Amino acid sequence: MGCSLNCSDAFSLPARAGLPGFVRLSARCGASLPLRRVPDFNPSDAFCEPLFYNSLTTGVPMTDGGHAAVSTTADTAGAMTGKKGAKKDVSPPFWEKPLEALTRPEWEKLCDGCGRCCLIKLEDDDTGAIYPTSVACQLLDRESCRCGDYRNRRDHVPDCIRLTLKKLNDIRWLPPTCAYVLRAAGKPLPPWHPLLSGDPDSIHRAGVSVRGRVEADETEVEIDDLPEFIRLWPKRWPKKARY
Repeated sequence: MGCSLNCSDAFSLPARAGLPGFVRLSARCGASLPLRRVPDFNPSDAFCEPLFYNSLTTGVPMTDGGHAAVSTTADTAGAMTGKKGAKKDVSPPFWEKPLEALTRPEWEKLCDGCGRCCLIKLEDDDTGAIYPTSVACQLLDRESCRCGDYRNRRDHVPDCIRLTLKKLNDIRWLPPTCAYVLRAAGKPLPPWHPLLSGDPDSIHRAGVSVRGRVEADETEVEIDDLPEFIRLWPKRWPKKARY
């Protein structure tokens, strides 16, 4: 499928994996099914929009690190306010604010575009343990790691959900690299996040995205074969992405 993974990436599955008790979660009901899926989701309804602010989208010039370039000199501040020697009131970038203080567009742009949330997950019906797979939602673009038809996604994947602040604490399968998880814990964004790097490809170079690691989409794998695609990497920090 265009991707080779090390054997060390594979889970040692419980002996009962693949039996009726090993489930693929359903988003909408608790019906007794052989396999139920963890719901796919994307964090925004505008996933096709730019993932980071820049001078084209906000009118604010950016530094090489993706931060707004703000002069703090009195002369520059005076030019901005019309008062000589005045100091400009500089607010922190939105991604440093508490999640509850973000506007809807700011919340949407916090997504790093890794695509890990669009991988199929399995849950052990007895223990509740969640196992990520290398099988992607049928709509995931494997190159861009974005939804291929976001606005109409529910026509194809009815149980796809949108991440909200209220749902954040209830979803146990978000990756540890997720910007929403990090900011909810009061941690800073990593340097490879497009908001800081100013480059949407930095997430791929850091090895955080699913680019090159998706082995199939859900239409290519029989539901009973999903346990064979369980992998460790979607729930881990890549070594070169640690900071």
